[in-house]
Amino acid sequence: MASAYVTRPADQIALLKAKYVRKLPGRIPLPRNAQELWASHKYSVMARDPGLYRSIGRRVARLRAGADISALADGSWPFSVSVHGWAGW
Repeated sequence: MASAYVTRPADQIALLKAKYVRKLPGRIPLPRNAQELWASHKYSVMARDPGLYRSIGRRVARLRAGADISALADGSWPFSVSVHGWAGW
């Protein structure tokens, strides 16, 4: 499957983190972990598919603190789904 992104979402987050190292944070804070990323998108997923919302929520809850968020940000396994707007924010 071809990517619809010029820059992967996880790479975009990394670029923005580097850009704002010595600057005031932007209006919307960048996620520091998978839980924060999920918190900012979970209601959109719930509106489209409540079962998927529960499934992904359980997976995110099991992730360790500091876990790489690229799989969640990019919509990769185990988070890859076919819900419009979910895979790769």
